[in-house]
Amino acid sequence: MSPGRTSGLLPSATAALFIAVSDCTVSIFRLVNTHNAPVAVTLRSTAAGGANAALGPVSLSLDPGCVLDVFSDGEVLPLSPGDALTGLASVGGVVEYLVGVV
Repeated sequence: MSPGRTSGLLPSATAALFIAVSDCTVSIFRLVNTHNAPVAVTLRSTAAGGANAALGPVSLSLDPGCVLDVFSDGEVLPLSPGDALTGLASVGGVVEYLVGVV
């Protein structure tokens, strides 16, 4: 993906939310729980070679209506070609995500 934004809904099974096709930097990663109950979310960064790391706690609970910026002001995540952001939620289709890339 070239610079820009991608968005969608977290599924209930691990899925790629964004895959870098060239060197890029993730500057925005926002989650919004639109459900009427807390939802557990798991986010990971996976390198093209297969190594992966959790983004934040292994499992994060988002209260109803919660808006969470995964990165603090000024934080960024550099990605190389083939690196991916993956995620899942305990209830699929109710947590919106937005990934901004430069």
